[in-house]
Amino acid sequence: MANKKSKNDDIKNDVAKSVVEEEAVIEIPLTPLELAQKESAEFKDMALRKMAELENYRRNNLNLVKETRDRTIREVLEAVLPSVDGFDRAEELIVDEKTKDGIKMIREQLVQLLSKYQVTPIVAVGQDFNPELHECIMQVDDPDMVGKVKYEIQKGYKIGDRILRYSRVAVGKKAE
Repeated sequence: MANKKSKNDDIKNDVAKSVVEEEAVIEIPLTPLELAQKESAEFKDMALRKMAELENYRRNNLNLVKETRDRTIREVLEAVLPSVDGFDRAEELIVDEKTKDGIKMIREQLVQLLSKYQVTPIVAVGQDFNPELHECIMQVDDPDMVGKVKYEIQKGYKIGDRILRYSRVAVGKKAE
């Protein structure tokens, strides 16, 4: 029986020793070289993160500048459109040919300015009504033009693929 007791005691002691050894993990101090390598890796990681942050900052600033520029150009061009409309109306009303020619010249300068920024008129008359391009102001009885633009009330314009101003139109409908 003494033999069994000593075996049990030995097992208990071994278990207790392994528990104590696990709890008392001994930290081996790093050598100066290992410490320098560890610091170097940390600094390298930090530098890479800062470079990525700087690149994101630059990209965001470029996008912001481009968006601001595009918005400003759109606002200025939208402000010019009523002048073009005014010259169109004046050209229709004026009977003196010299004055009409002067109005045409000034209008052409404005149209050239608009085309410099890829502003193009939206073709509407005779086309199917398209709510992505046209704004229907009224309907006109015309069985031949049902669902088609009968005439423009105000010309619409696009800048590239985006709408700068919708065409205000009258659309044909069946007579009631």
